[in-house]
Amino acid sequence: MKKIIKILTVVTIIAVLSTFVVGCKKQTDDDVNRDEMALGNYGQKYVGALGFTKTNIDSAIICNGALVGTTTELEAALHLYSVAQANVMDADKVSSFSYGGGTATTGPVGGGLSFGDIMVKDNNDVYIQNVARISSVEGLPDTAIGIVQNMLDQSTRKFYDSSEDTYYVQKIEGSDATCRMIEDYPFGSSSFENGTLETLTWERYKEVEYVRNSINDLTNTLISEDTIKNTEDDDIVIDYDSETGLYTLSFGLKLATQEEKDLATGEYARPDMQEASGTAGQEEGALEYNKYDMVIEIYDNGLPKSFTASESWDATLYVKVVFTMELAGYSLSSNTTVYSFDPEDTGFAKLEELAGITMDWIEG
Repeated sequence: MKKIIKILTVVTIIAVLSTFVVGCKKQTDDDVNRDEMALGNYGQKYVGALGFTKTNIDSAIICNGALVGTTTELEAALHLYSVAQANVMDADKVSSFSYGGGTATTGPVGGGLSFGDIMVKDNNDVYIQNVARISSVEGLPDTAIGIVQNMLDQSTRKFYDSSEDTYYVQKIEGSDATCRMIEDYPFGSSSFENGTLETLTWERYKEVEYVRNSINDLTNTLISEDTIKNTEDDDIVIDYDSETGLYTLSFGLKLATQEEKDLATGEYARPDMQEASGTAGQEEGALEYNKYDMVIEIYDNGLPKSFTASESWDATLYVKVVFTMELAGYSLSSNTTVYSFDPEDTGFAKLEELAGITMDWIEG
């Protein structure tokens, strides 16, 4: 998760420029909005009418949790993944919220980050909001967390106007963002008043965001029979709850060798992270993934309930303060996205009702 990368360089600089005690840790004391908000049918099995042609689970491959005929677990896993991906990508109306975070560490210093993201797709117009806030620092004085938050808290909102085939992207960082994590929808709040606004064509958006297929891709890693781990009995696990009709698919990517890393992450995921970390082009120590595991929950009608990705990477970072330091960086992160295909959850009117979010900002 590239939101975490900047933590390493900034907390390291602060550590070098200040006196600190190794092992000191300070958590944030964010004000939390505890007002309860209804989340509609997020995560629920939706059986109503849809405005698109849904991709169904093939009963000749897997049916009621059982593999059919000579179907292998790998074939079933690829099929369930492709069905979930197709329905998220093709839906004319779909909404999601994401939550999670992670840590980044180099030597005795590091930091943690939490985030809350939402997405609403309504008749091919799409709104996405990402709010990320530093949640902890390690190896620094108690007062450092405020400094780091004022430098690294970040928020982005995006709107795709299908009538103009244009993406509007607004970003804001640091103290101007006034980021907060809240317990209910939309899970993160931010001020975008002083944010920078860009307009991008689809081709340019796909390039700068390292998009593989769609703005709603489950992941920009390569999921194929050659990239999924499948040597141990528990590499691929498919569970089925007959009462709810819910499949739970767990699997990970092959990342043991350089060839495997190149195939699974080399086209989009790794270049994205290397650019964010400033390690692109390094002959040695450029950022590499060493773990990327996934859990997909998908109902037997083909509509996904959730997608969770857990990842880790390491890199050699060169941080310049008064002199250049060579540091080993490492990160762990996990995020979960929960979906709703109920039209009641996907309109922009509902977005304004629940979160006070409108599209007026693209006019400025």
